[in-house]
Amino acid sequence: MKGKMLELVWRSGLLFTIGVTLVAGFWFHQTFYQIGLYALLLVGGLATLLVMVAGHVAFTGDFPKRRSVGTIGVTFEEGQHIAARSATLLALPPETARELKAGTVVIAKYVHASTPLARLAIQESYRRLLGDISDDEFHALGYQSRERFRSVVEKYGKWNPNDIATLARFKVLEEKA
Repeated sequence: MKGKMLELVWRSGLLFTIGVTLVAGFWFHQTFYQIGLYALLLVGGLATLLVMVAGHVAFTGDFPKRRSVGTIGVTFEEGQHIAARSATLLALPPETARELKAGTVVIAKYVHASTPLARLAIQESYRRLLGDISDDEFHALGYQSRERFRSVVEKYGKWNPNDIATLARFKVLEEKA
């Protein structure tokens, strides 16, 4: 959460700085405004920021949103849990989840169909042995029990309680299908 807020402040500050720079040019043409440098920079910078945001909304038809940094593949069962909003956690192989840091946005796609399912904001990610996943985490994954999760894993490979999985807590930003 702190990272998202920091990114928003950084981007807004950058836009404000661009606006201030644009307005500063008018100061050197003193015939345009006689209200003083600081008032001109502040008011002009805010006005320019609002114009740029309004321009973005006008051209795209939507408020600015974070860009997705990649895709993750989900099984049919995981996709059902995401669509039904019964899961808030994903279990992913460690090699596919290296870039999942808190605050990143990814597109979840079905593994076998490559059909986009949803845009997900990763809230946290951590590694855990399959055998060490708690009952609460199984429920957050959308499964009623360890046995049900194990049966789904065995559809796609071999269950080994010593295998490492990356657990990623997420929030659905937008459903695609």
